[in-house]
Amino acid sequence: MSSLPEATVGWLVSPSQLKLDYVRRYAVGQTALDLGCGRGWYATALADRGFRVTAIDQVNRVQDSRVTVLEQPIEAPLPFDDGVFDTVLMFDMN
Repeated sequence: MSSLPEATVGWLVSPSQLKLDYVRRYAVGQTALDLGCGRGWYATALADRGFRVTAIDQVNRVQDSRVTVLEQPIEAPLPFDDGVFDTVLMFDMN
């Protein structure tokens, strides 16, 4: 496993207000998938809006029990049937 970046920059420190605004504005439906969820800030924002949220990341850093986290590499094919999620997030993936 690779080491984590320093917790002094970027996604490890705080959520992006712009991305939270995107989630509030564009997320639709009742189910959501957050690919590369990091700390889970956007997954939590979805859960706050009543979504059933599943998240995937290589390391589970999510502290919200409402979010189902799969700790695994993010690679195709994903372990879901087509059409399972109404909204899919994928921020800051490389």
